Amino acid sequence: MKRIVAVLGLLGGLVVTAPVQGSATPSVTQTDALSADHVFASMLQAEINEHVTRVNQERTSRGLNPLTVDLSLQAGAQRWAQSMAAAGQISHDPNRTAGVTIPYETVDESVGYGPSSKYILDALVADPPHLELMIKPGHTLIGVGVAWRNGTQYAVHRYLTPKQAPPPPPPTTAPTTTTTPQVQSTTTTMPPMRVTDPWPEQLSEGAAPSRGGARNSRQLHSFNAQFRMLLQRGGSSTGQITYPGGTTSPGDPIVLPSS
Repeated sequence: MKRIVAVLGLLGGLVVTAPVQGSATPSVTQTDALSADHVFASMLQAEINEHVTRVNQERTSRGLNPLTVDLSLQAGAQRWAQSMAAAGQISHDPNRTAGVTIPYETVDESVGYGPSSKYILDALVADPPHLELMIKPGHTLIGVGVAWRNGTQYAVHRYLTPKQAPPPPPPTTAPTTTTTPQVQSTTTTMPPMRVTDPWPEQLSEGAAPSRGGARNSRQLHSFNAQFRMLLQRGGSSTGQITYPGGTTSPGDPIVLPSS
């Protein structure tokens, strides 16, 4: 702090206004205080940038993504750095997620103190647990706070792993419905067919004709006569033979009754 105060005192002396004629001491305008605050803020930012740059160098040298400064992380880290400097010792903030505006999975923290930013950074890199936080693949954001007391720097690093969006649900597939055709068996019951035998009675040799036998015998003789006539014609395409029970045309199979 003495080094910084000395520098600020030197730079602040450059903006002292010229003494007013007749005055024993120079007057310091409001611009002097604003300029001093601006210089201090610039130097503070330079120290913070040194921390962020070194962290990203360690990450990119290992093929990891560089971290982006998040203002909500940086504001919390700066408040805790000032709290450690006021206490004169380092400790972890039990409420380090307070004020974080980005949904997160984890917020990790490293703290250290020493005479300079380089001294603290070298110590963090040389310690495996602190280096592991510095190069954790899931981290994407960083916030750094820096404060001084009696020439000792107190530094806070905060690393954030963002909350991952849940994976999209699997596509909904409508259940496959297999329609089995319904076959209805229909049994048609046909009425009994009455078959009329054209020769219900056959006369065996020596048998006496029964009732109706003479009529059947005449029909059979007529059929035979027509059949012989058709054969004599050579099978005319227009000829038909009438037989008991129906007719037949040329080419139809003819079944003769057994005699």
